[in-house]
Amino acid sequence: MIAHPILMAIGMADLFGLGLILSAGWIAGDILLHWNSDGRDRRQIALEARSERGGAEARWGAGLFAFSTLLLVIAVTRILPELIPGAMCGTGVFQAMQGAGFRAFALRFITLLLLFLWHLLDRLNRTSRRGPLTETSARGLLIALPGAVLGIFDTFKAVSLLDLERPVDCCAALYDRFGNGNSLPFWENIPDAFWMGGFMVTGILLIAAGVWSFLRPGRKSAALLAIFSLIWPFAAAGALVQVLSAYHYQVLSHSCPWCLFLPEHWRVGFFLFGALLGGMAAGPAALLSIIVGQRYPAIREPARIMSRRASAWAVLLSILFIIGASFPALLWRLRHGVWIGG
Repeated sequence: MIAHPILMAIGMADLFGLGLILSAGWIAGDILLHWNSDGRDRRQIALEARSERGGAEARWGAGLFAFSTLLLVIAVTRILPELIPGAMCGTGVFQAMQGAGFRAFALRFITLLLLFLWHLLDRLNRTSRRGPLTETSARGLLIALPGAVLGIFDTFKAVSLLDLERPVDCCAALYDRFGNGNSLPFWENIPDAFWMGGFMVTGILLIAAGVWSFLRPGRKSAALLAIFSLIWPFAAAGALVQVLSAYHYQVLSHSCPWCLFLPEHWRVGFFLFGALLGGMAAGPAALLSIIVGQRYPAIREPARIMSRRASAWAVLLSILFIIGASFPALLWRLRHGVWIGG
C-alpha cells in the first residue's frame, strides 16, 4: 500500500464523512419509526430538533464524500501514475488496483447521485416550516447510506492493492490489444458511425426535452428529460472515447479516457466528464422535484422552480459538453480538410 499525503487526506475525509452520514442515518431510522407530524409531545419536539441536526450532519458528510471523491480522481489521474512503475495515466493505476478501482468509482458516483437527490429533498423540505418531506428525506438518506459504506470500503481495498514494485502496461496494453488482434470488448467493435449517431440523436432529444421541461414543467416533460439524461451520457462518453478523443490527442486512435486528464491535453477530462455527471444528475432532479411538488402542495412552487433550474442545468451542461468534446474535431477539419482516418 502506498503512503502518500493525498491518500491519507482521502482516507480522513472518507472516515469523517462516513461518520457524519452514519450518525444522520441513525436519526433517519428514528424518524421513520417515531415521526408524527401532528404530534406535539416531548418526544416529537425532541425528534424534530434531532432531525435538523441530522440534516446538517448529512449535508456535511455528503460534502466530505464528494470532496474525497474529487481528491481520488486527482490522485488517480495526476499523482499515482508518477509513483507506479509503467503507469502513464489512470489506466495504469486501475491495472494496479486489479479491478477494485472500477467498483469503487462506480459505487462512489452512484452514491453521489443518490446523495444529490437526497439533498434536493432536504432543500425542498426546509422551504416549509411543517417539514412535509421529513420522512421521505429520511428514506432517501438510508437508501444512499449503503453505497457510501461500500464505496469507501472498496476504495480502501483498491488503494491497499497498489504496489510500487510491480510494473503495469498502462496505455501500451491498449495498443497491444489492437496490434495482436486479441479479442476486444464489445464496445470496441461498435462502428464509429453508431457512436456518433447515438451521441447526436440522444443529445438533440435531451436538449429538446430539457427546453420543454423548462418552459412547461410537468411530469411528462421531466420524465423524458430524466430518461435522456441517463441514456445520453453513455452515448456521449462512448463517442468521446472511441471517436472524438483522437482529435484531442491528435493521433489516429487512442481509446483511453484517462489521458484526457493529463496536463498536455489541458486536463479537459475534468470539464467533460464533470459536465456529463452533472447533466446525468440534473434530469432525475427535475423529475423528482415535480413528483414531490405534485404530492405536497405546501412546496409546489419551490419544487416547480427547482425543476426548471435543474432542466436549465441539464441543457446547459449538455451543450457545454458538445462544444468541448467536438471543438478539436471541427478545428482539425478546418485546418486539414479531412477527418482523422480519412
